[in-house]
Amino acid sequence: MSVFNKPYSSGVHDVFIDTSHGRVHGKMEGPPDARLTMIAIHGDGAKSDWHAWEPIMAPLASQGLNILSLSMPGFGESTGSKDAFRDQVQAVDVIRQVIDSLALHDVVLAGRSVGGKIACQGAATLPEVKALVLTHPVCPSNKDFMASIAIPTLITWAKDDASFYTWAAAHDLPDVLRSAGHPYNCSNGAKWFERTIPGCKLPGAGLLSWVEKRRYVAAEATLDTYQGAIATFYATDYCDAVLTMLHGNSLL
Repeated sequence: MSVFNKPYSSGVHDVFIDTSHGRVHGKMEGPPDARLTMIAIHGDGAKSDWHAWEPIMAPLASQGLNILSLSMPGFGESTGSKDAFRDQVQAVDVIRQVIDSLALHDVVLAGRSVGGKIACQGAATLPEVKALVLTHPVCPSNKDFMASIAIPTLITWAKDDASFYTWAAAHDLPDVLRSAGHPYNCSNGAKWFERTIPGCKLPGAGLLSWVEKRRYVAAEATLDTYQGAIATFYATDYCDAVLTMLHGNSLL
């Protein structure tokens, strides 16, 4: 059963959904009569939760898309075990129960890192999913289903992903944890996903490459300025690319 803290009108609202994997919390924004809902899934960082997708919510909602940014089980205010998030089959079952609880019919799945792996599995198995957006996704352990993803698919990947963290580690900046990032050119990197998923060939779909270091000045960088620069990318270029794909395939 889904529980809204207050009647939907405008702005961001809390959503709590009881699933067999725990009570899942999310934030929702967008018109209540929206044709399409984007369910956005975070990565596996220690502090990951719905905030990971906060920058895209208002820009996409203003263009008629309903956005639900989830905190998966064990993250943020969601109960349950993180194991249900890290196992892609269990995680997709969480998404299925969210879709059923909210009676959603047309869904865009968006995921970053481990959330991207889950989104791939969901795109291949959930009939309600009409489009897929991946941000430096982790490669699924079983790749056999990837060639079956024929829905419009956009991949966004920084060629120098986590460049700030590499720079910060080299300069011994305090309070900045080292991040391995998601290698763009590895064997299961950006070009592999683009080549493997048939849906990347549809209008407005494919690979959106970008460069992190062009969005912050390393000599003056702090964790806050870096994160702000990345948030700006998601609120602008990312949202523009998502909308272009959805409109190009008559989904919005």
